Amino acid sequence: MRRISGLLVVLAVIFTACAPSVSTTVAGKEIKKVDYSNYSGPRARIVVASFDCNTPQCGGGGVSVGTAQVLNLFGLNIPVATTGVGADVSTMLNTALVNSNHFVVYDRSILNQLRSEAAFSNQQNEFTGADVIVTGVITGFEPNASGTGGLGAIPFIGGLVSQKKSYIRVDVRLVDTRSGAILAAFPVEAEATDTNIAGLGGGFIPLVGGLSTYNNTPMAKALSIMIDAATQSIIERLPKNYFRYDMTGKPVQQ
Repeated sequence: MRRISGLLVVLAVIFTACAPSVSTTVAGKEIKKVDYSNYSGPRARIVVASFDCNTPQCGGGGVSVGTAQVLNLFGLNIPVATTGVGADVSTMLNTALVNSNHFVVYDRSILNQLRSEAAFSNQQNEFTGADVIVTGVITGFEPNASGTGGLGAIPFIGGLVSQKKSYIRVDVRLVDTRSGAILAAFPVEAEATDTNIAGLGGGFIPLVGGLSTYNNTPMAKALSIMIDAATQSIIERLPKNYFRYDMTGKPVQQ
């Protein structure tokens, strides 16, 4: 009986030490999630470009400069790929910006319109869609980083306590569609860990590859909190004079 009680205490210590955790920072500062569900004020008009990804873990998700998947606007290379890790992450941000109630979000296909108008017009301000482009470069993408818990093997069970850690970092820029001015630039990074008990049966999170297979993994958590942090930072860092439209994109009467 004492042996069982002692084992339970050891397991309790293990689970406490290796409990799931998440953290997110913007420009090196930790932030907390904000609820925007009740916001009903003026909105900014925005479009999210496909993100570039320059880490090997992205596989084929990166966008190579100079290919047909890149637009050059105001001297900035803006990816327009529709598949890959970068495109998927930007789509997640697109949805989060819509749900924040702070933006009129345009489909990224309007970037082709913006390129055409920039080429055939001497006045960039004739563009009537989004006022701001969100661009991003994924500079860190570690879905399968891992480490072993400090207590090692459990002799009574034969299992091994290990922590699975995932990490993502995105460098975000907000660009004015008329002037090409960079309105804000900041890094967003997130990390999530979970505990996997090998040898104790099912119910724990496996680490698998491919963005669509990251559900119920630390990578899914890291992606989620990174998107939340990026959304909050865009709201806070975009100059307030850009928030001047109703939900249909029409100017709000001042």
